[in-house]
Amino acid sequence: INGIEKLGATQIKDNEKTKLLAEARCLKAWINANLLWAFGHWWADDSDPYGILYRDELVDLGNIEKARISVGESYAKIHEDLDYAIANMADFTSPRYMSKQFAKVLKAKLLLHRGGYRNTAADLQLALTLVNDVLNNHPGTFAMEANLSDVYYNAWDSKENLFARYL
Repeated sequence: INGIEKLGATQIKDNEKTKLLAEARCLKAWINANLLWAFGHWWADDSDPYGILYRDELVDLGNIEKARISVGESYAKIHEDLDYAIANMADFTSPRYMSKQFAKVLKAKLLLHRGGYRNTAADLQLALTLVNDVLNNHPGTFAMEANLSDVYYNAWDSKENLFARYL
């Protein structure tokens, strides 16, 4: 992200730079969400100190030790990156690339985790709105499989995948 931001107008067009930043920030949000779910107290109150170890600068010997941010700050940072991605990313074309629709679904999943555990209707309603938007306003290259077994049979080539890791 730091490298993309340093690129000048002679190296990359502004609209391409914005899309590239959006994809990078979506990837960062996805990684940070997984770190929070795996190693943080994702279910806890906002003031809980066991959020993620957030990095917004390259690691060097001078900043290698860093405290975690709170759970509330963790969600705020992840949502900030996802909101940027939703506003600036391209629509879905292939499950090999992140898309605006993937960012919406990831944000909905975060809201479902958080809202479901804390029983906050606003989070649950926003999650439903995001999912319905993806289902009702998606590009033609994305489609829900008619048969659930096709999702597994087609694996990462399923039309239902918004993003698939090919490892």
